Amino acid sequence: MTEIKVSVIIPVYNVEKYLEQCLDSVINQTLKDIEIICINDGSPDNCGEIIDRYASKDNRIVAVHKQNGGYASAINYGLNIARGEYIGIVESDDWIAPDMYEKLYQKAVETDSDMVKGAFWYVDDSANDVKRISKFVLDIYNMNSSFTLKECPKLISHFASIWSCVYKRSWLVENNIKMVEDVRPYEDNPFIAETASLASKITILPEPFYFYRMDAQNSSCNTVKRSIVSYVTQRSRNREALIRNNCWTPEIIEYYWRVAYLGCRDFYRKPNNKFRKEFYGKMRELLKKA
Repeated sequence: MTEIKVSVIIPVYNVEKYLEQCLDSVINQTLKDIEIICINDGSPDNCGEIIDRYASKDNRIVAVHKQNGGYASAINYGLNIARGEYIGIVESDDWIAPDMYEKLYQKAVETDSDMVKGAFWYVDDSANDVKRISKFVLDIYNMNSSFTLKECPKLISHFASIWSCVYKRSWLVENNIKMVEDVRPYEDNPFIAETASLASKITILPEPFYFYRMDAQNSSCNTVKRSIVSYVTQRSRNREALIRNNCWTPEIIEYYWRVAYLGCRDFYRKPNNKFRKEFYGKMRELLKKA
């Protein structure tokens, strides 16, 4: 049996409008030695049928149907069954460039990195337009070599974008790194802090491989629900992970509080935020610690 180089985990919920584009972009990767783990997280639409149809045509697809447990639950399920040397995550309302996993995997093997991260495109879904490229690669420390978070504290100040990355699976297992499931959404905040602070080698590629929809239907950035308050909780857990993993240095502290303040401020100012008062209380509690 061919060795699986990358296990691609795709959590799926209520995205039938976008799912086929997502799956097509993954199955057509130039890196063929991949497994594609599609987690139907109790989706109420036709996503389950779409996944099964694709799985019947491509034996690399592992179709999983489970009760709804949330984004973190779906990813953790995928992590538990993944067999690849590296792990990738693709959100099911996004899509990826054909050579994304070939280039990330090659760089990971070449550098023996725990994490290799690429740039990504912000997509304006309502205008069907690639709007702008993420800028973090332009100002990250020494893109030509690998680094740790302590050597490049600015990394913690950028958008989590956990899906623009591959992670060494053996390293995730050894450090028992998983998504936190008890609070949702914004589970990516603790995850990026945990991975970045534990990684002994992080590598950046300046090319954009991932197409991230900013305003997809039902996306967390396009709706204002009471769960917006969870953003502050996850930001707090982000801090706890940095402290726990001995990455609470003066430089990291400065970047952490800067992004925590700006993130909280932007969420607080969201239009039609009926939960502003509750959010403010949580935000004040966190920021007082600064």
